[in-house]
Amino acid sequence: MRPTLLVLAALCVCWGSYGQGVGGVEKPPPLSLDLRGMARATGIHALAFSPDAKTLATGAYEGEVALWDVVLGEKVAVFLAHDPATHRSSVLAVGFSAGGTRLAACFGSGKVVVWDTGTGEEILAFEVYASRYVLYPPPEETPPALGTPAVRAGVVVSGPFVTDAAFSPDLTLLATGSLDGRIRLWDVSSGDHVSTLESVGAALRPILFSPDGRAIAAWVGDEGIQLWDLMTGRPTVLVRGLTTPLAFSPGGDVLAVADGPRILLWNLSANELAGILVGHEGEVALASFSPHGGLLASASRDGEICLWDLAAGRRILGYWTGTGGTPMALAFNRSGDLLGVGLSFLVPTEPAVLLVDVRGLPRPRWSAAGGG
Repeated sequence: MRPTLLVLAALCVCWGSYGQGVGGVEKPPPLSLDLRGMARATGIHALAFSPDAKTLATGAYEGEVALWDVVLGEKVAVFLAHDPATHRSSVLAVGFSAGGTRLAACFGSGKVVVWDTGTGEEILAFEVYASRYVLYPPPEETPPALGTPAVRAGVVVSGPFVTDAAFSPDLTLLATGSLDGRIRLWDVSSGDHVSTLESVGAALRPILFSPDGRAIAAWVGDEGIQLWDLMTGRPTVLVRGLTTPLAFSPGGDVLAVADGPRILLWNLSANELAGILVGHEGEVALASFSPHGGLLASASRDGEICLWDLAAGRRILGYWTGTGGTPMALAFNRSGDLLGVGLSFLVPTEPAVLLVDVRGLPRPRWSAAGGG
């Protein structure tokens, strides 16, 4: 079976510009699904597949949280917070509970909402806080009270300033980053602040949970990429000189890291480079390992989406989105059959999610220690 590209678009058909695959693999024309009813927006910034892989949750730049049937290509629900103001800011992250009965979204305003996926009812809403500091404040300085602007070096700073957010794989925890160099952990079931992870720099973005939910990786400024053990709350591996963690391997022992147009595969156990993937022309912004670990999907800011055979160390498929959209979110479903890509646009247009069916591709095995 050849890979198939599905284009989920609102109100219009997004065909894009597609050509030949890499390594002699011919790419079929895309199958377009007309998904009517989504509000006009400038992009999808977050997405997550349900545990049963039948639905896809999307979070839009304009604040809409929706649920799509990936088989029928239909939007089956729009989740609304009790406070309409919640949807005035972009969605940073969405996530399902382990059983798929709950869906949560974290907004750029710092608001978090949890819904029942069966009824669409809001179960819980709370607000996370970060820092009201200006960038890089002295560590001994006491943060101003919540809601109080901080005046420093002629700059007035107010608001929660959540730089990034990520839900743990089982939706028990939410991690939020801030400019004060701290990552805060929140209990999604109660909204309580659980703990704070200290870093050596400014915890910006992105923030990643390991597949088992026991570790977090984040870029911490000039120092590089820091990992924390969530069982102890202490920092562990520090990967110096690198800036953008992209994805953990399924076993959590390898971290894909962006290095301009290249992707570095970093062996976390040995804290050393395990491989380099070269093939993108633009700066790599996203990556996702397939659940079996043999494939890596990546996306660059110029709109190119690639699939890599890690055992062979080569690119096997490449797509140009062709819609003028920049990839903002990337994820495989649990079975590894589908890859979802959320796109963002500079001007208002129909938001789109590309669904790439990869069932026809081989499933190689790969490890950092053994190569193939």
